[in-house]
Amino acid sequence: MKRKFAVASLSIILFGTSINSLSLKAADPIKSIEKRQAIQRLEGLSNGKLKMYDKNGQLFLSGQLSKKQKVGKKAAIDFLQNNKSILGIENASSDLEAVKTKNDNKHTYVKFVQVINGIKVDNTCLNVHFNRKGYITSVNGNLEKFKEIKSLGGRTISAEDAVSIAKKQYSYDSLRFEPKAEEVIVNKNGINYQVYKVNISFMKPNITNHDVYVEVHSGKVIKTENNIRMNGPITGSGVDVFGKKRKLSLYRVSEKYKMKDVTRDGTEGILTYNLNNKTSGEKLVSSTKKAFSGEKYKAPVSAHYNAGSVIDFYRKLFDRDSLDDEGMPIVSYTHYKKKFNNAFWDGYEMIYGDGDGKKFTYLSGDLGIVAHEMTHGVISNTADLEYHNESGSLNESIADVFGVLISTYDKYKVSSGGKWKFNKKDWVIGDGVYTPRKTGDALRSLADPTLYEQPDNMDDYVYCDDVKEEDWGGVHLNSGIPNKAAYLIAKKIGMEKTAKIYYRALVEYMNPSTDFEDAKNCLLQAAEDLYGEKAEVQAISVAFDSVGIY
Repeated sequence: MKRKFAVASLSIILFGTSINSLSLKAADPIKSIEKRQAIQRLEGLSNGKLKMYDKNGQLFLSGQLSKKQKVGKKAAIDFLQNNKSILGIENASSDLEAVKTKNDNKHTYVKFVQVINGIKVDNTCLNVHFNRKGYITSVNGNLEKFKEIKSLGGRTISAEDAVSIAKKQYSYDSLRFEPKAEEVIVNKNGINYQVYKVNISFMKPNITNHDVYVEVHSGKVIKTENNIRMNGPITGSGVDVFGKKRKLSLYRVSEKYKMKDVTRDGTEGILTYNLNNKTSGEKLVSSTKKAFSGEKYKAPVSAHYNAGSVIDFYRKLFDRDSLDDEGMPIVSYTHYKKKFNNAFWDGYEMIYGDGDGKKFTYLSGDLGIVAHEMTHGVISNTADLEYHNESGSLNESIADVFGVLISTYDKYKVSSGGKWKFNKKDWVIGDGVYTPRKTGDALRSLADPTLYEQPDNMDDYVYCDDVKEEDWGGVHLNSGIPNKAAYLIAKKIGMEKTAKIYYRALVEYMNPSTDFEDAKNCLLQAAEDLYGEKAEVQAISVAFDSVGIY
């Protein structure tokens, strides 16, 4: 099920722009060269996995951006100074001011605001994130590119004058509190102004909470900002692929409800998009109602709900923060192409086809498939098993195993106290969406791989060439062998122990070239770590022996 959604021509992944458009058209060729060099340096530190977005004033950098160091304000400032050409600043110490440092025992971030001529720039910020090991892993925020300040007059008013001017803009019974004036830089229509920001808040005649921006050199009101927000996280619902009503975590923006979940621990957010049966032009799924119903919403509802179930599983059982254990957002694209009979993880997000209605229906409807594909994201951020021959088959097998584990964890409501049952009928992938007009079949069976033309023993291993046309050495065929072993292990020791052993083996012991025999050794060691030399170790040994992996 794993395919490439998009292939970048450069090893650096640039979201929303290209390396040539990252403000490199600046008049100063030296700064352009410095910027290219800085990007190349970060790409090297990230081992070619640098992600970068620089568009409309928003900057996002992600990867291993630094060497290991002492976490804190100084390290953050040093990093920003060394990469000032990317940020468009001259001096990190004078152009930025640290306003907050937060540590949650796993991650630390230092928050900065931009400063021009010693005055804070309103609504700017830059966050530098450190992981628990002391590496800078992301930088994000927004800065004003232009430093010039326009004056609208020849005088300078006082803070008291600004408060008086702001008060005169309103009629009220009484203010909540006596306003104060804060001197800031504000950008309006691409022009910077030096202003006093004054908050005016009262209850009668109507509840009001406005920021009034008064230009320092003229006393003119540049703009007002309404601080009363009707936006934010909200609970809604939707009807999924199978007609089930699902509770959804949404985000309200004005009069629209969007499939954006910012409430879950362990991830920066779950966002679900509609590609409208194309390969680009995605839009965040939204509606004027918080109840999503109708045919066009079935696939997005399932994708959004199921993604949350997967994230919750990894968080609750293994305290894992999203697929990369760094809280990465979960992005799903639904309605990919027309009648597309597949789903895949492309290294950064989930892609779901609608199916042709015969071989498949909406693939996001099956939690096992969603869990399988998202687990590829966990694998690529842990063992990173090479997608060829035995290691590739093992990659597919582990994704299948967790597909079953996650779907049954949800089915039996384990997080709410339900018993995590072992049931042979559950050990299939894709039964919910495969051949929708036919009941009782599935895409694959881990209990009996031979039902769907997969081998279940090394005696029947299918030797294929390591080329795309032969599925990179038959990764989707030969995964049946370790799949059968996993089924036998779970049958003997139960679902929870199987999950814990497989996760530990994947995260702590497996590596990119792990083959079937080595996987057995990794699982044996993980079981011994967790449970000692007991029945669990014996179950793994017997299961792998029975499929010809000695």
